[in-house]
This record gives sequence, C-alpha cells and structure tokens, in this order.
Amino acid sequence: NMTKRISALILILAAICTLSCQPRNDKMAAPGFLSTTMDSVVMISAAVDVADEDGKIHVYDWSGSGWAADQKQLPDGSLKIMFRTAGHVLDVVDALESENEDGRVVSGWFTFTYQNGEKLRAPYTEARFEPGDSGYIWVFEDHWRPTLKDGDPSKVRLGDTLYAVGCPLGMGYSVTTGSLAMRISRIEDFLNVPCWLATVMVAHGNSGGPILNEGGEVVAHVVGVMAGTGWQFSILQPRR
Repeated sequence: NMTKRISALILILAAICTLSCQPRNDKMAAPGFLSTTMDSVVMISAAVDVADEDGKIHVYDWSGSGWAADQKQLPDGSLKIMFRTAGHVLDVVDALESENEDGRVVSGWFTFTYQNGEKLRAPYTEARFEPGDSGYIWVFEDHWRPTLKDGDPSKVRLGDTLYAVGCPLGMGYSVTTGSLAMRISRIEDFLNVPCWLATVMVAHGNSGGPILNEGGEVVAHVVGVMAGTGWQFSILQPRR
C-alpha cells in the first residue's frame, strides 16, 4: 500500500543523501490573496457503502482537500463547477484495495464543503483521472462561485515561497508556507511523473489541496509526505 511504498522510499533516501533547504529571507507577511483563496478551497469527504459476499454493508470514509478550478453553464441553463484534487482522494477502487476490501460498491458519494459551510455532492462515478496522482470532478451547483487560476510551474525557482491551503485531519481550513527544495523526475512505485519536494508542512487530509505561488496562482497540489529523523518534505505534483 501507499504507506509501505513511502516508508521504503524514505529508507532509501535517508541512506544515500541528506536533504536540507532553508526558505529565502523574503518578507513573510500573509499576502492579501489568501483571504479570497479560502473561498475556493473545499474539504472533500468520501462515503462509500460496500456489500460483502453475505450482503452485509460496510461503510468506508476518508477525506482530502481540493479547489474550485473551473465552472460552466450548460445549454439548459444549469451550472457545473469543477473541483481539482489528488487522484487518490477520488479513487474509490484504490481506497478499497488498500483496505483489502473486495466487496461490491453499492453506493458512493463525495461531499465538497466550503469554509462557510456550504456543501455540494456528486456520485463517485463522476470522478475523472489524469497522469500521476491528479483528478477532477464536475459537480452541479446553484450559483457562480470563485475559482483559482493556474500559474506556471516552470517559473517557480528553488527557494521560492509556496503556500499550501487545505483541510488537514478534516478539522478545518489552514494555510502553511515553505519553499521549493528539490525537483524530482519521478518517485519509484509512488509517482510516475515529475514532482517537487517542498518544506511546506502538510498532514493527512491536505492531499489534493492547492499549492500557490506568491501571486496566488495554483502551481501544484499535495500528493504525499516524505519524512525521516529530523526532516520532512511534502511531495507535490506540479500543474501540467
């Protein structure tokens, strides 16, 4: 499972190198865009009912983070909004396999909760996936909502300040800062696309949350954590 793969990776990295990076000495006052950014970030909660061979229902749930990335009006006048996140937050099959669950999915829903308490829902079958650990889902909504703009990951330099916005531990909405420490072409058995290591502190539940540059644009999202004795890096997948 993912935990074992990351643990193996940590041991390998700890044996071959010592990683360190300090943020640049830039002014760290909270930028103005963060207050409006929070209006576009959501906690994503999954609830899946699975029937075993005897017909007994087992309920599985987990949570992550995401952001409103796009919206559109359909010909019939209805509105839909697109939430982006990490692929594993939306991957019901992978989540159940990690629990050694091979039963039949009876129903499954994602709930998207804004900071102000507003909620939207969509069936798990609407989820779509992209290369690496990236996914998105279109959800019906009843009014236009603010979205976050994509930035250019190629313009982010080592040492540049990054902001992670999300819902760690499903307890609330938070912002942490850090810097880009390293670029990696891929992480064996974990991520098969280019990724970043950063000093931004994240926790369980931050997965899928947006990573912003100093202009408030989304340049990556959280996919995991790499840690060892005395050090920790967040694993980020830059936007394509």
